[in-house]
Amino acid sequence: MKSTHESAFVALRPAALDHLGAEAHAARRETDLAAAFATPRAIPAKRRIAPRLLIAGAAAASVATAAAVVVVTGSGGEDHHVRRPTAAPRRLDARTVLLASAVSAAKAPATSGRYWYTDERTSSYVDQLLGRPQRTKTGRIRPPAVTKLPYGGFVSTGQESWIARDGSDRSRTITGIGSQTTFPTKADEAKWKAAGSPELLTPQKRSVNDYGIPLRFTIGGRQVTMAALRKLPTSAPRLEADLNRRFRADHAGADGFTLYVWETAADLLAGPITPGTKAALYRVLAGLPGIKNAGAAKDRLGRAGTALALPDSDGESRLIVDQRSGALLAHESWAMGARYPRLSEAYRSMGWAGRLGDRP
Repeated sequence: MKSTHESAFVALRPAALDHLGAEAHAARRETDLAAAFATPRAIPAKRRIAPRLLIAGAAAASVATAAAVVVVTGSGGEDHHVRRPTAAPRRLDARTVLLASAVSAAKAPATSGRYWYTDERTSSYVDQLLGRPQRTKTGRIRPPAVTKLPYGGFVSTGQESWIARDGSDRSRTITGIGSQTTFPTKADEAKWKAAGSPELLTPQKRSVNDYGIPLRFTIGGRQVTMAALRKLPTSAPRLEADLNRRFRADHAGADGFTLYVWETAADLLAGPITPGTKAALYRVLAGLPGIKNAGAAKDRLGRAGTALALPDSDGESRLIVDQRSGALLAHESWAMGARYPRLSEAYRSMGWAGRLGDRP
């Protein structure tokens, strides 16, 4: 299996042992999270207050970022407002973020349609160029030289997909939409122009592709139909047991069950699974080790969310989620110590469409 951040997409113990305690704990937390998220989001412009999460069992799950105002009465009777800095906000752990996302995902209406539609934007960060392979005098191919650039840029392109629910209907993808090169700073762009504005990657041309055969999705290393996705379990214990079975069938033990579920989630959260399955998948992730909260983040489209990360030897893979809607915003690959993701797939829109070419 590929390393986590290059993927587009242990010995096992009985799942029930984990869930007997975990499910009860999750139920208490989710009740409070659901109540917190019921707070109206529209707040008057003159006085905006940061939303707070109320976590059961914690004395203070989050601390207000504004300084506390203390009224002190002076000898003359006048009041003096003294600002005292408060402690920094406590970052929620990954488990809490995932359980909050599960609560939100479960609230979504169970809809359906003729086509599953996605609109995504893929961005690659390029700060080095590969030369052409060279043939030696003995006929061997010498690997291409790698040239480190004094600048870096993002090469981005879009894709829209209409995947037919019924295998007898055509499916369609449109690739190479709005290909462009952008730069993280003006200095990077200036250095690129000074170098003659070279192509960082071969630009992808716009192409419309129709398919007369059923298109499949993947879970692990195996293809599944859309009908099979729609029938995935909607409870965390049953979904975990199903993924355990697939994990064993794929002989993926060397990479670990957490990585297997993580890579599967990166695909399924952008696919036509039911709200119940999406909520169950978030709960399964919440019970797995190694996943961390990388903090508040913005995807390549500028949308704010929370970055959940799974580290590996080369860096880490991140899922940026909007825990208030349960939506997956982006899937990113980060190299160790990098300032920018080297690969990002941001989802502009996804949902059901009634006709080929329609959008939700």
